[in-house]
Amino acid sequence: LYTNRNELKELQLDQIFHQYAMFKLDNGQFDEAEEILNEAENWFANSEDYRSRQIEIETVRLNLMRKKGDLNKAQEYMNSKLKEYGRIHVTGLALAGFYNAAAELILTELLIQGPEILLRAEDLICQALKIYQDHGKKTGEIRCHNKLGMVAQNKGDTEDARHRYKQGAAISRQIGDRLSEAICLSNIPPDFNNSSWESEIEKHIRLLDVSEEAGAYPVIAGAYNNIGANNSDRSNIEIAVKCFERAIKIYNQIGHKGRTARTYYSMALA
Repeated sequence: LYTNRNELKELQLDQIFHQYAMFKLDNGQFDEAEEILNEAENWFANSEDYRSRQIEIETVRLNLMRKKGDLNKAQEYMNSKLKEYGRIHVTGLALAGFYNAAAELILTELLIQGPEILLRAEDLICQALKIYQDHGKKTGEIRCHNKLGMVAQNKGDTEDARHRYKQGAAISRQIGDRLSEAICLSNIPPDFNNSSWESEIEKHIRLLDVSEEAGAYPVIAGAYNNIGANNSDRSNIEIAVKCFERAIKIYNQIGHKGRTARTYYSMALA
């Protein structure tokens, strides 16, 4: 579709540019992602919906800076854009996407800046969640609940984290999104006081197995990694190693050497 972009309508183009840039980003092809974003800016310069298109491009650009490790640059970019959006009273779904990306950047910087920045991340995610709810965008709601679960975990509130991840899983089930359901469930910290926790984890793994049949998604590998990490923390080595191995298999299939190496390291620590 990207190759035949000259034949596509504007709405299709918007989706193709965004998805293709994110695909390149997820696979570590940062220069190619940058080229796609630059081309997208030229395509939509005279668009009737230029502001929304521009925010979508800026959201991917913020993710690009974060994934490249340019955290100081990303922080400056994020702050300037949030001030700009506030000044000109930007609204709409595109803004929710930027809020989510900004929150993810803040969570990335958590180890550098300390836990006090969690409140800012939580506020941005809640604003994004409200926008998604107002527009009936269930996929956006799922992403927000997942991120709010991450915030709760970093705050040490395991119960709220479980609640948020389960909310995301419930919405995923409601719209028939098995992949998102599996990913939400994989994030849930195991309740080792519950006698059925092992069977619950096995259920989450089976859901991932079903999702994996549709393709070797990096996000599925990440979900296997989550389950592996959650179980290695409690010395449940057999489940941890099984999940790490499945993550490595997917990363090898998509040629993601960096994540493969990190997963081997996690497995060695387990």
